[in-house]
Amino acid sequence: SPVALALAGLPGNGHEALLIEDEEPLIFSTTGKKPSICVSSGLVNKLDASELKAAIAHELGHIRRSRRPLMVLVFLLRMIMFFNPIVLMEFRRIVQEEEKICDDYAVAVTGGREALAGALSKLSRDDDPQQRLRETDRLRDRIEEYSHSLLMDGRISRLEEPPPPRFSGSAVILAITALTIAGVNYFLV
Repeated sequence: SPVALALAGLPGNGHEALLIEDEEPLIFSTTGKKPSICVSSGLVNKLDASELKAAIAHELGHIRRSRRPLMVLVFLLRMIMFFNPIVLMEFRRIVQEEEKICDDYAVAVTGGREALAGALSKLSRDDDPQQRLRETDRLRDRIEEYSHSLLMDGRISRLEEPPPPRFSGSAVILAITALTIAGVNYFLV
């Protein structure tokens, strides 16, 4: 199956992949004693092989980090503190950061940013977000839809940009830091 082929080249301990017969494109992971990745048949039909591999690698990043218990506690705090906008903003920042880290893991494992960007693009730009906003009557739903679109567009544009150049002068920085510490110790002691 395409899911088994995508899993074949990825690192891991033989995580279980479950295929869900659903035309809606879905992918998610579960953690715990027996982590697994659930993929819908709609997603398999929508993505090509490299995009499917990148999406599965992203979910492997979630499994590898195994932050679900912490995220559940943060979500419960958000529910209790629903009236506090700072808690809501911090919750969203934490979720965004988690997604970025798993995106970076998928890019590192698969070796390509384009495949993950393509998968996210196909999943988020599936239909016209402006049309969905017009169809939604409730203001809260419209704001949520708009916010989600902005987050996905940010993730896609971040992946489509060329990676920043890596600075290989870590030995120089280490030497400067050591000399600075030695100088400060010399004059203070």
